[in-house]
Amino acid sequence: LVAVIVLVVPRGNPVASTPPVDYASIAQQGQGSEPDALLVPKLPSGWKSNNAELRTKTPDKVDSWYIGFVTPKTQFIGIT
Repeated sequence: LVAVIVLVVPRGNPVASTPPVDYASIAQQGQGSEPDALLVPKLPSGWKSNNAELRTKTPDKVDSWYIGFVTPKTQFIGIT
């Protein structure tokens, strides 16, 4: 029964359906609120960013700059 459910449930391809995120413009928007410059790495060919956010309202009161990347082999890499 479990195998039938797993095979019948439709699944999408989240990597293909997620538009790239312009992390450089998000970093530029956050530059004025942070004392240090936010790093904006240059991506190798075929890589794209699927998430980027400046996390400022954290429980520990430590700000962090987060970027998520998808490689050409659809592997995920997150940098904080």
